[in-house]
Amino acid sequence: MTHRMTTSFGGLLGGIGLTSHRDLPGRRGQAMPARFPRKRQDGTFSVDVVFASAAPPSRGEVVEWLQEWISSNGVWIREWRGAGDQVVQTDTLRFAEAFLANPRPVQWGDGEYVVRLDGTSVAPFWKDWMVRLVGDVTARFPALTFQTARDSQE
Repeated sequence: MTHRMTTSFGGLLGGIGLTSHRDLPGRRGQAMPARFPRKRQDGTFSVDVVFASAAPPSRGEVVEWLQEWISSNGVWIREWRGAGDQVVQTDTLRFAEAFLANPRPVQWGDGEYVVRLDGTSVAPFWKDWMVRLVGDVTARFPALTFQTARDSQE
């Protein structure tokens, strides 16, 4: 079945007579469960960020760099810009609000180079942090190539 969505002053979903994504046919009143990341009973989660490399940096070098990265980037002031490059919104994001621990290598060899992120139960903006970290890791260590992010095996 196809739904035509139109924008109205009542909101995007209001344009098709819905008040929530939960009102879509077959989903009335039901929230779609998150499939990724898999959450523990207490709501926390762990995500493994996987890289590949033919000539990776040493694990120690990455550990040291990650510590420096957290010191330099633990608070992120993100600006949203509109027309004329004018700042329309500013968010102050804190790594420690989204994660239980600093990112750390958990596997370093056998063709996979894995950095783990342990998220809090509320984990605001965890994906934004992950994307930023991946970009910074690959900029600092060009031999590493991002492969995927997956639920931790632990």
